Amino acid sequence: MDLTTVIIILVIFLIIFIALNNVTTSTNTDTSSVQSNCTQTQYGCCPDGINSKINQEGSNCPYKPPIGGCAGTRYGCCPNSTTPKADQQGSNCHNPV
Repeated sequence: MDLTTVIIILVIFLIIFIALNNVTTSTNTDTSSVQSNCTQTQYGCCPDGINSKINQEGSNCPYKPPIGGCAGTRYGCCPNSTTPKADQQGSNCHNPV
C-alpha cells in the first residue's frame, strides 16, 4: 500500500466514526407527568419547570424545600412550618379546614 491509499482509508474511517458519534437513540418516556412543553398542558408546569401539573394545586409536583428552611426567608413560615410566607400576612398559606 502506498501513502495515498493509507490516507484515503484513514479519512473514510474518520468520516464513519464522526457519523456514528453523532447518532443518538431515543427512549420512550412516560409522558403522563413529564411533557416536552408543560406550558401547553391544562394546568401548566410545576415550579421545577419540567413536570406538568395533574391538577390546579400541583399535588404531583416534587417538593424542593428552600435552602435553610422557610425560617430563613423574609417573612418566615406559614403555620404548618413547611411553606415560606409570600408576604407578611401569609396570603399564600392555606388555612386548615
